This record gives sequence, structure tokens and C-alpha cells, in this order.
Amino acid sequence: MSAARRFAGTLNAPTLVGAACAIAVFVAFLKGWLTSWTPLEGTYARDYITLPHCGLAVREGTNMFTSSLDYPDYGPVGSGWVSHPLLCVTAGTPLSYLSPLTGFKLVNFLYLILHLGIIVGFGRRLIAPYRVRDCAIFVALGLFFPWYVMYHTGQYHALSVLALALVLAGPRRRVGGFVLSAVTKPVLGPAGLVLIFRGHRREALKIVALLLALSLPFALFGYSREVGLNFGGGALKQFLDIGTSQSNQLVPGWDQQVSLALLLDERFQSWDNLRVRQILTGALLLLALVGLRRRPIEVAIAVASLWFLVYYARGHEYHGTLLVPVFAYLWTESRGLYRTPWVALLCAVYALPTTWPLFIHRFDLPGPGPESFAFMEQASSPLFVAFLAHKPVVALLLVLTIAWKELRPRRAEASAVAPEPAFT
Repeated sequence: MSAARRFAGTLNAPTLVGAACAIAVFVAFLKGWLTSWTPLEGTYARDYITLPHCGLAVREGTNMFTSSLDYPDYGPVGSGWVSHPLLCVTAGTPLSYLSPLTGFKLVNFLYLILHLGIIVGFGRRLIAPYRVRDCAIFVALGLFFPWYVMYHTGQYHALSVLALALVLAGPRRRVGGFVLSAVTKPVLGPAGLVLIFRGHRREALKIVALLLALSLPFALFGYSREVGLNFGGGALKQFLDIGTSQSNQLVPGWDQQVSLALLLDERFQSWDNLRVRQILTGALLLLALVGLRRRPIEVAIAVASLWFLVYYARGHEYHGTLLVPVFAYLWTESRGLYRTPWVALLCAVYALPTTWPLFIHRFDLPGPGPESFAFMEQASSPLFVAFLAHKPVVALLLVLTIAWKELRPRRAEASAVAPEPAFT
């Protein structure tokens, strides 16, 4: 029997259904369906194009932070910066040799492979008998609308999803996942405390050593056409400064965001927005470090990684793709604590689009703009609140569900941690 046939024989019905749904989402993206279902409709390929623009800056020795303005003839205008200069070299440079549309389609095809890999890799852990709820959650994981939004923008946030999936897959891939997260978006940064707190200091040292090796050249050197390679370029510091300001920067009333910060800003204006998010982030880390100290380390890391959806001010819908590996891991973890209708419901609700298309197609909202929020609240206040609260509230409910499942008293034999099946 061939290896491919043996592999196919390990796939169960929920996994196959989920994979088919993921492919359907990709086809819908290629056909241009559902683009009006997100406020990011007008940002086609906008985030992807920052990578080859930055690659052109590396090749030409120009300013990486003004690359979208410096190369206006290469595809649409981008945001002008990426989260780490290593991405400009390793991803942006080779992509800059392709046409904008070719590179965009290639990258999104790789994102499809990632989506399928998460569904199949974790899905193979499912133990029979299979129930309707198993198919339901894998349908939701496949039809995860934030993934469609990520295709539409070409967002390299998919690399952060890959990093989290690698870490949740088991100890063999943990170091690589943490390093990948550090050079894309620091989603797993606070989870590093979990490693140290659990005594995984050797892994932590490997992560730090690899990260220093990859980042130090960008911290010490710079390059330009005028002077060539020069000491003290400090490109890394500028990248980190921009990333930090972006994480804290709240743009009031910007309808292209769906975040806890925006919900607080619109509905609880008397509250100290940043302080509330800091307190909630601290509570998440306390739960991960202390409350879950005797639980599987992957559960603690999953909780710690959700700080990004709580703290980050500039929350776009595609950020929710982080929950694909989280839900997939929780549903298939060996104790079966999360294989419940409630968790399946949370996943299904999060996977749905926001109420944005109702405003577009029912109330004739004239597309994203600075006056959109006023229009939306006047048209339907309940739908407007649902638009703001949908993603952040479900994410918080997931955290509360994990805390309830892990911290409630139960018999010792039920709380024993069983080894996880291999992720293949």
C-alpha cells in the first residue's frame, strides 16, 4: 500500500468535510464572491503587496519604510512596513521578482495549504465514535470567514497562525513555532513565560539564541545605495518601534476594525480603554501561568496567545484566524474536555461573518468610510452592537470556557494529563 493511500486511510469524515469546506472558501475567494461581506473590501492585496515592495527596497537599497511610495508601479499601494526586516529579505525579496498578481495568488495558495494542514493534522487526532458535533466544528473551521478576509488582503498574519499551530502540535515543533512568531508578529511572546515558568529553560534558551542570530544583523547593520553596508543601521529598532505604536494605537470610529478596543471605545467611553485591556491581558497571563500550571502546556500556551485578541488595539477580522489552531487543538486534545456542543457553537459563531453585509445589502451603507459608524448605529443599533461585539465577546467566552473546564473541581483520575497523539 502506498504512503498516500495509507495517509488517506487515516482521514475521518469530519476531517474530510472540513478540508472540503476550506477548499470551498478558497474557491469563493478566487471567484470574487463575498467580497462585500467585509469592510476590507477595498483592500484587495493591499497587505500582501507590502512584502514585495519591501523586497524591492532590499534589492535597491532604498528605505524599507517608504517602499510602497517608492515603487508605485508595482501593484497596489501597501501599508509601507512589515513586522520584521527578516521578512523583507526571506519573503519579500523573492516575491519581488514575480508579477504582483502571480505572487499574490501563490502566497494565498500557500495559505490554503496551511488551512488544510491545520484541519487535517489536528483532525487525524479525533477518536471514534464521531458525532454530528465533530462534523459541525470542522465545517466551521473550514468555512472560517476570517480566513477568507486574510485571502482577500493577502495578509502575512498567516505566518503567525502557522507559528501557533506548530507550538500546539507538540514539543518537537515548539521552538520553531516560537521563533517564527517572533519574526512575524509576537503573538507567542507572552507564552514564552509559560515555558520558563514550567521549567522548559533549555527550549527558551534555544529560542532566544535563534532569535538573536536572525535579528542581530538587522540591529547592527544597515544598507543603502549611497553608502552600502554600514554599521549602526538600526533597522530592527525602527521596525519594533512601529510595531509597538501600532499595537497601542486606537483609531476611533474606524469601521475596518473589529476589536475589543473598538467595542470599549464605542460602547463604554467612560472606561479607561487601555487600562481595561491591560488588566484583562494580565488576567489571561495569570490564568496561563498559575491557574493552568498543572494542565497540558499547550492549553496554557493557547490561553496566553489570546492576549493578542484582547490587547491589540488595531484589530482586523483576519486576526481571528488565530483561533483556527486553538479550536482545532482544543477539540482534539486527548482528555476530550472540549469536545462539547458549547465549544462547537463558539467556533461556529466566531466563524461567521460580522453583520457588515446586512448593512451593505439591506440598509445600503455606502461602503467603508469615516461616517459609517454613525450610519450603522442609526440604521440598526442592535446590529451595530453585534458588529462590534461579535468577535471579541466570543473570544472572551472561549477564555472563560477554558478556565471553567480546567479549574472546576473534578476527580483526580479525570484531570490526569494523557499524552497527546502525534501531529502528522
